[in-house]
Amino acid sequence: MKVTKINLRLSSLNKWILVGSWFFLSVFLGLSSPVVHAKEASVIFENNCSGCHSIGQGILVGPDLINVTKRRDRSWLTEFTLNPQALFEKGDPTAHELKEAYGDVMPGFSELTREELDTLWTYIESLSQAKGVPEKETDAKETLFTEEDIQRGRNLFTGTKTLKKNGPACLACHSSSSLDGLGGGHLGPDLSQMIEHLGGQKGLRSWLGTIPSLTMKPIYSQHPLEEDEILSLTAFFEAERSFMNACPHFYTRILGLGVAGTVILLLLLGTIWRRRLRAIRAPMVQGKIEER
Repeated sequence: MKVTKINLRLSSLNKWILVGSWFFLSVFLGLSSPVVHAKEASVIFENNCSGCHSIGQGILVGPDLINVTKRRDRSWLTEFTLNPQALFEKGDPTAHELKEAYGDVMPGFSELTREELDTLWTYIESLSQAKGVPEKETDAKETLFTEEDIQRGRNLFTGTKTLKKNGPACLACHSSSSLDGLGGGHLGPDLSQMIEHLGGQKGLRSWLGTIPSLTMKPIYSQHPLEEDEILSLTAFFEAERSFMNACPHFYTRILGLGVAGTVILLLLLGTIWRRRLRAIRAPMVQGKIEER
C-alpha cells in the first residue's frame, strides 16, 4: 500500500510539472512571438518594399504605406503583392488607378508566402499607429551637386569607373541623352528622366539602394551599390534631368535635322546626276544628227 501511495504522489507531481511547463511555454511563446514576427516582417519590408515605399516618410517610387490596411483590404493587398499584373489585366479599378498615379505596374513578389505577407501587414499597422499621419515632404531639401559629383556619377554609369562590388555598369543596358555617340545600350529604357519618374532625389536614392526591378534585382542583390556610389549616380541623373529640361525637344530636333539633311543630300545628288546624264546624252544625240 505504501508503494502505491508513493507512485500516486509521484504521478500527481509529474502532472503538475507538465501543466506548469506547458503554461510557462505558452506565456513565453505568446510574449516572444510578436517580437519574432516583427523582426521577420522588418526584414521582409527592407528586402522587398523599402526601395519603393516608406512607412510614414512620404511618397517614394510608390505610395506611402502608412495606414495602408485601413485604405485597402488585407486580402486585396496580398493578392496585389503576389501578382499585381494579374489584377491589372483583370481590370481591377484600384490596380489601374495605381498605374495611372505612379506610371507603372508594381513587380510581383510571388516568392513571399501569404503567412509572411499577413505578418507584414501587421508590422505596417503597428508602425502606422506609432508614426501617425506624416507631413507631406517636398523636393526643397534636395542636394546641390558639384561638377565633380556629376562626373563621378557619369563614370560609374558608363563603366569608366568600376563599381566597388563589381556590379555591371548602367551603360551595358541603358542609354541617356547627354552621352556621346549612340548614348549606350538599348536592352533597357532610356534613363534620362529616371529621377523625374521616381519622384526626385529621395525616391531615386531609395530605389538605387535596393534596385527592386525584377530583371536587375538578382544581379545587384549580389553586387549592391555603396552609399557614395548611390550619391554619385544621383548627381548624374539630376544633371540628366536638367539637360532634358533645357532641351525638351532634343530628340525631335535631331530627327528634324536628320530629315532635312537627307532631303538636301538627295537634291544635291539629283542635280549632279542630271548634269551627268546631259553631258553623256548631248554628244551622242549630236553625233547621230551629224551622221544623217
